[in-house]
Amino acid sequence: MASLCHRPACAGAFGQTAVKRAPGVQRGRVQICASYKNKENIDLSKVAAFAQHGSDVGGTAVQIARLSARVQQLTLHMQNNRKDHSSKRGLQAVLSQRKSLMQYLYKTDRSTYDKIVVELGIRSVIAGDSHKAAQRAAVEAAQ
Repeated sequence: MASLCHRPACAGAFGQTAVKRAPGVQRGRVQICASYKNKENIDLSKVAAFAQHGSDVGGTAVQIARLSARVQQLTLHMQNNRKDHSSKRGLQAVLSQRKSLMQYLYKTDRSTYDKIVVELGIRSVIAGDSHKAAQRAAVEAAQ
């Protein structure tokens, strides 16, 4: 039986064989922190204090410290460029990512969470902590 289509018969479902594509590379969550242009304007001096060992670059505490440094850099940029809405959106994304990591760290390792809250000066992300009770308790525990 002759085909009504001018194309030759193929093995694929829609007339052509399936094209093999390279497997997609999944982007890590820290890529928000690594994909910006002004990497030289960020102060990462406090990050090393939160590493568990010499080659720790992806631990939760290290990621929070890196994101906090990025938040400081973006906050300074937003003070000088109020109408830069794309940077504002980027700042909100970094803050959201840091909040998620802080909530995870609060559930898994409370002592490291308290250390980060005190040393980086981050507000507590605990729901219902309107009077900063967790931050005060962390400061008292550190003394």
